[in-house]
Amino acid sequence: MRLRPLFTVLAVASSLGLAVSCSSDSPTTPPATRPTQRGAANSTLLSSPITVIPLQRTSPLATNEVASKRIGLLGGTLVLPNAGLTIVVPPFALTSSVTITATALAGSNVAY
Repeated sequence: MRLRPLFTVLAVASSLGLAVSCSSDSPTTPPATRPTQRGAANSTLLSSPITVIPLQRTSPLATNEVASKRIGLLGGTLVLPNAGLTIVVPPFALTSSVTITATALAGSNVAY
């Protein structure tokens, strides 16, 4: 019958697919080094300098904007309308009520 050659082809194809999927050069693996960008450099004790370029607002905030809300088991939403921030906590994400506070810092940098 013709089942034996078909089985052999499927076995070889499966083995080849397994070997390719186990290779160390995977396109889903993140790069080993982080590219740096221009801007102010920050560094930590155990790492090399990291460059951060903050996102800029089209119109700067004159003062800090603060919102605080107690959110429980059924979830909720916290909004900073002038800063354009909305935090959505889905139902059952928390096991007890928690007060969540968000602060948008004044200025042109998007910072919370």
